[in-house]
Amino acid sequence: MVAIMGLLMLAGAIITYTILYKPATSAITNKQISVFLFISIIGRILVLLLIYIMILRMAKLRKKTEAELLDAKNIADTANKAKTNFLATMSHEIRTPMHDIIGNVSLMMETILDEEQKKYAMGIHRSSMSLLAVVNDLIDFSHIETGKIPLENTPFVLRDCLNEVFSVNGASFHESKVDYYIDDNLPVLIECDPIRLRQILMSIIGDSVKHNDHADIELHVRLQSEDGDILCIEFVIEQAAASVLTARTNGSLSVDKDPNGKKNILFGVSSLRFSIAARLVSLMGGNIKMINETEKGNIVTFSIKAKKIDGKSSEKYFNQRKKIEWLDNEMAGKIPLKILAVDDHEMNQVLLVQILAKMGYSCKTARNGAEAVGLAIEEKFDIIFMDIRMPVMDGVDATKRIREYYINTDTPLIIGVTANALLHEKKRGFDAGMNDFLIKPYKPIDVQNMLEKWTALVFKLKYEL
Repeated sequence: MVAIMGLLMLAGAIITYTILYKPATSAITNKQISVFLFISIIGRILVLLLIYIMILRMAKLRKKTEAELLDAKNIADTANKAKTNFLATMSHEIRTPMHDIIGNVSLMMETILDEEQKKYAMGIHRSSMSLLAVVNDLIDFSHIETGKIPLENTPFVLRDCLNEVFSVNGASFHESKVDYYIDDNLPVLIECDPIRLRQILMSIIGDSVKHNDHADIELHVRLQSEDGDILCIEFVIEQAAASVLTARTNGSLSVDKDPNGKKNILFGVSSLRFSIAARLVSLMGGNIKMINETEKGNIVTFSIKAKKIDGKSSEKYFNQRKKIEWLDNEMAGKIPLKILAVDDHEMNQVLLVQILAKMGYSCKTARNGAEAVGLAIEEKFDIIFMDIRMPVMDGVDATKRIREYYINTDTPLIIGVTANALLHEKKRGFDAGMNDFLIKPYKPIDVQNMLEKWTALVFKLKYEL
């Protein structure tokens, strides 16, 4: 609009110049020329005034639009915060009783049971872990929406990772034959996120078995390419049956063909678990697709990027690694520790005390952060298991108080214990001075591994060994 007004003014100036300086203009009186010039100037002033008014209106409209966008952003931020708080609360409320169930069943399975009792205990444990997987999927889905799915790269044995996948799900694969094969060219030890890799495999294979119980499934793990110490590893899941995942999408599928003429169905939006798996694959530097073969069945392939561990680091890893599959009943005699267990939930506290008792430890307890601070000041503990959400004083504030009291002298190790798996909960704990975290529901062996992990530091600080 401003450009149009400018063009009109330019046209007016040209017309005025043409009229005034034409040969016939000499017949026009000075009075007529003055009147014409006055009208021309007034017209241009009016045009400029109109342009100014339009600019003001545009500026006002822009400010109004910016204010509306800001309000919309604030509303969206408030909604996201409310959703995050809701997920945190639901995660805590669901995980807390699940922790009691899984923990007590795990302890029961270490006692002497007959075959029928073992069968029932395994059924409870398997169903509890399945429910936990659903809760974890919901948390991960919220992370996907915000683009904040964490990856923790650590060295691990690839074959051990696969064994864990099948050992956890083995009981649910009772009507399916599932085998896996690893390329000999792959190194034994790699570095990426083993937890996320297990999650991807369990999502895809678990969905496959769930929707086709009688399928014969094969997993082939191959070295696709190698660039320096970066490996591209391909995972191929082949199914004998042809009715898996193809019709379970709520969005459109993009279809193309490979050089051999096979139809490749690239997954867009699909089931919750598969959507999360696809996102994780992308974050790990790979891609995922499904080849639908009516006669032979379905083939799901995905790749990830991993780091190859050099020989020296690999040797160090295997020398330090200690695989523990059961509780050490004599651990307290080997590694004497003074432990404080803090939890407002009675069953959770009893469970932790029972787990520590299995290892020979007799620990003191507190029901809230204020009690924990009082005990920590009265006595010097080596390790404190600190629940996060508690009445009177929560675990974060209690940790701050304990750190302020001890400063750097004889300060205990503080392990945060929480049923909230969201990232901001961990950040709050670490910022307050917590050393590590146990996420409910944890297994008894997780407690022992946590003690094993921090024992060296405890004794170094205490005895300067």
